Amino acid sequence: MLKHSCGYTAPIHCKNCGRPLIYHEKNGLYCPYCGRHVNMICPGCGKPW
Repeated sequence: MLKHSCGYTAPIHCKNCGRPLIYHEKNGLYCPYCGRHVNMICPGCGKPW
């Protein structure tokens, strides 16, 4: 489960391999298994993740 700064939490998985994504301040959301970077808007507040 990933938690956004607004408090919204969600289980977010990679579309390519189906494994959970992780968040780093430098890289943002990405999949450590296949290397896919994800740009996502938070459904809770509407700001970029």
